[in-house]
Amino acid sequence: MLKQRIITALILLPIALGGFFLLNGGDFALFIGFVVTLGAWEWARLAGLMTQPMRIAYAAVVAGALMLLYILPELAPWVLGAAVIWWRWPRGWCLPTRAAASCGPVRPAGC
Repeated sequence: MLKQRIITALILLPIALGGFFLLNGGDFALFIGFVVTLGAWEWARLAGLMTQPMRIAYAAVVAGALMLLYILPELAPWVLGAAVIWWRWPRGWCLPTRAAASCGPVRPAGC
């Protein structure tokens, strides 16, 4: 398993370094968009989308959102604000629950 990962890293390293240092402007945005879309395709399985069409659809939605943000960069602060709210809401919801759970199990009186 380690051998396979090392071989994969040796193949991908020159591609990644070339993309980071040799591309500029729109080509770099396309390269990063491709990498993020591949990550979204992999993330879809972790999110529970097991069928191939659902994973492809999820990756296509992410690619479409990236393209929209590239075309309309003035939407970026709004998307970032929505993401902050989206990730902040569960944190505020779970922290009080975690604090209550750390107080120990609730035992009936007389035990």
